[in-house]
Amino acid sequence: EAFVEKKMFLDPDITVILAAKALGVSKNVLSKTIADCGAKNFVEFVNEHRLNHFLGLVEEEAHLKLSIMGMAETSGFKSKATFNRVFKAKMELTPSVYIEQYSQSKLVEGQV
Repeated sequence: EAFVEKKMFLDPDITVILAAKALGVSKNVLSKTIADCGAKNFVEFVNEHRLNHFLGLVEEEAHLKLSIMGMAETSGFKSKATFNRVFKAKMELTPSVYIEQYSQSKLVEGQV
């Protein structure tokens, strides 16, 4: 919880060791806590929070000011390949298609 509150996932260089040290727990305790939350491992946990942050930026319409990769980097991703892989695995769409569909749904809502 503290990991999320402190938004440590936004640091593109965060590791389980750095996070554990910052939270004042051992690497094993942090790994077990993450596993108890349903994530397979630290990287999956971090990427899930990064993706949720990215989706929040889309809702805030940050894509009108930033590129998709700019938003991904703001969310803690430092690799385009990793971002695209994580995004497609979870959302089953490319980021650009997701944003296009999201924008279209907002237009429809605004016209009703």
